[in-house]
Amino acid sequence: MTTPKSIHDSEIADLMSAFIDIDHYTSVVYLEVPKNAVVLLQVFFELYDGVAAVRTVQPTKEESLKLKGAATGGVVCILTTPGQKSACAGLLNSLRTRAPWRVTARELDPFITNAQLLGV
Repeated sequence: MTTPKSIHDSEIADLMSAFIDIDHYTSVVYLEVPKNAVVLLQVFFELYDGVAAVRTVQPTKEESLKLKGAATGGVVCILTTPGQKSACAGLLNSLRTRAPWRVTARELDPFITNAQLLGV
């Protein structure tokens, strides 16, 4: 891995390290976002066909308590492939001013399947 050359590169590297590899084909990152930004994230990633899918998820108890005090927010997961993590991180970083998000630390349930995440 190369050394980040700017703050922008550093932020992308930090975001890429937050991705969890579910298997050899799928990586996921969980984000806290304002509810009004969820649709923007979904539409944005639909425009970049194949980079990632956006799914809303049920917040954990800890996330619910944190979000309750923070003007109605939600939790989404961004699903992508290991090869698209860099592109996905770059797109998320470029959206930060329009759809403010924050990575939320979350343990992936070891029994969850890709079908459950994808809503299949």
